[in-house]
Amino acid sequence: MSEKVRVQRNNRDVALELTQLYINKHVAVELENIEEAYSRFYALSCYLETVDNYTLKELISEEVLSPIER
Repeated sequence: MSEKVRVQRNNRDVALELTQLYINKHVAVELENIEEAYSRFYALSCYLETVDNYTLKELISEEVLSPIER
């Protein structure tokens, strides 16, 4: 049987993946915007790593939480 391998990402991996999504969504992106987006995503991932689940839930709107909590 094959075992599932758990992949763990660090803050840089998360920031890079989010930046790539940002670039793919926007047609023309300047280098400065990419740098700023990466910095923001990196800071966000660092912050979210230190926050407990209750606080995270408070950051998400009811519109998003409603279907999940059913």
